Amino acid sequence: MVRLYFLILFSSILCSVGATADTLELTNGKTMSGTFVGREGENVRFEVDGISMTFPAANVTNISIDGGAPAAAPSLDVEMSAPAPAPAVTPMAKPTVEAGKALTIRLKETLTTGKQGNGYKFTGTLEGALVVEGITVAPAGSQVYGLVQQSKASGRVAGSAEMLLVLTDIQINGELKPIVTSALNAVTAKSTGATSAGRVGRSAAIGGLASGKSGARTGAKIGTGLALLSGGNQVSIPSGTLLDFRLAQNFTP
Repeated sequence: MVRLYFLILFSSILCSVGATADTLELTNGKTMSGTFVGREGENVRFEVDGISMTFPAANVTNISIDGGAPAAAPSLDVEMSAPAPAPAVTPMAKPTVEAGKALTIRLKETLTTGKQGNGYKFTGTLEGALVVEGITVAPAGSQVYGLVQQSKASGRVAGSAEMLLVLTDIQINGELKPIVTSALNAVTAKSTGATSAGRVGRSAAIGGLASGKSGARTGAKIGTGLALLSGGNQVSIPSGTLLDFRLAQNFTP
């Protein structure tokens, strides 16, 4: 009987030892007993009553192995690499239009010494695109603004009528950009009603304007320093006339 008693007691101890299980604790407070199988990537495998379960490692608080001290929860050990900084965007350098660059505009109104006095502001459009090093600074048709610096009619007996024009602004992308140009001087002959053959000879188009021939208004052009010869005591530059100016200072839009 004593022998049988000790045999039963030893079997109970073995069963007690065999019943020892691992303990898994989750972040939501739930605890379960079973067998810690191991870690697979970012997950923890744990068996309960022969059923294999998988838990995200981030949801495991700790694991006690065979009833011992709790083991630290498996770390994700995921290295979160910082995103590569975006490449710095270097603003495109604005091209500089150098002094001496020609600007040809088409006048949008008629200017006459008897009507438009000193300080009168006139408008025109850029006849051709303003291009620097392959970059279009201002497209053809851009609005251009100018100023009548001087407007003087001729005297009855002697003297000449004169109109001095400069450009002041050009519109680029909806903004007015100030510019400085050389002056364009349009004058009549020195005596009333007379003409200067030398000046007319410098531009047939100008001669056409002076005499009022048919078609003279289309494509007529006045360059810097060229005279527009008009009959009578007035300088009159018709709407649609092409006017040549040159930048007197560098211009960066």
